[in-house]
Amino acid sequence: MEESRRTLTYAQETAKLEFASDLHAFMERQEISQKSLAECIGKSEAHVSKCLRGDKNLTIDSIVELVHACGGKAHLRISQEGNTIRWLEMLAGGRPRSSSTGQVVDQWAKSEAKTCHTAYEADHAPGHPHVHTA
Repeated sequence: MEESRRTLTYAQETAKLEFASDLHAFMERQEISQKSLAECIGKSEAHVSKCLRGDKNLTIDSIVELVHACGGKAHLRISQEGNTIRWLEMLAGGRPRSSSTGQVVDQWAKSEAKTCHTAYEADHAPGHPHVHTA
């Protein structure tokens, strides 16, 4: 089993399923049906259903289109193999929310989120050696 987890095919299928799961959860939070999403992007319900099952090999443009139609913003990030990633989004009003559980996290996470957000801003500020501005 461990060897199969290292294959390109496994990584591709995992990414598709993770996106499908995230999109479905986002649609539920926004109270958006498959039918209304399909109408919004001018595709069939069957197309949206395939996307939500992870059966479609979506382009970045398609991912952004689906997420944008739901009122969201797509984020693509890369991490070192084997790292555990936890997504923490800030709700309006500065309250953090874990996207994996959909629940507001405790006060500790709130203070950690501010620290992480500040560090992210510092790392992505103009003039930082890894930030390229046009």
